[in-house]
Amino acid sequence: MLRPVLLALTVAILGATAAAVATAADPVYPKYPKYKVPPAQPQKPILDGVWAKQLQTQWTQQVNVANQVVDRSAEIAALRRQTQEEKAAMMNTVPGALTAPVSLSVRAPYIDSNTHMEVASRNGVLEVLPLLDQVQMRVVAEPIDARPTIYINFRADPTRRYHVECSVAGFDQPQNISASDGRTTYSVNTSSRATLVFVVEPRQPGDSAVKIGIYGEKFWVFRGCDITSAPA
Repeated sequence: MLRPVLLALTVAILGATAAAVATAADPVYPKYPKYKVPPAQPQKPILDGVWAKQLQTQWTQQVNVANQVVDRSAEIAALRRQTQEEKAAMMNTVPGALTAPVSLSVRAPYIDSNTHMEVASRNGVLEVLPLLDQVQMRVVAEPIDARPTIYINFRADPTRRYHVECSVAGFDQPQNISASDGRTTYSVNTSSRATLVFVVEPRQPGDSAVKIGIYGEKFWVFRGCDITSAPA
């Protein structure tokens, strides 16, 4: 009789011990409120002071008459290319809407029959230097239509705005290096390296061919252009 009693007592003790261990293995943690990620705030594109000045100068007048040439000279010389944020600010959009740039230069003057670069001496002195990927030009005659000119050609979608950014340089004395499509003229005044920016506004359907002529006043250098677009 004693053995069954001891066996029952042992089982009861072991059961109570196991229950205590199980209880100790399941600690109770305090409940904290679930963290909620705050919604992202839209960031306004940041425009560097150099580009802000150019933007303010170039957009003070609006072109209301077809083929009217408006001189929007900006007395700046930027030694660097624009960031995506700066491009977006000039095009009234956000960086994510910009396409990858299409580049035209001496080493890569041709993309297709619509997008290509032309070099015209037009009674001036012109030297093409493929090893340096640049064109050197010197103006001999005074009239604008006699100055050496670089032409940038591309086809524009009427629902998009285009940003053309060109690397140029002037020497000796300050001079205006200008870009014009026959409607609007953008200029940068420099005696050294500079970035010349041209913004092409949306055009009417059927008016898609864009031809931008780039020319200087004295001795200057052209080093290539990047073409970027975004929905208008």
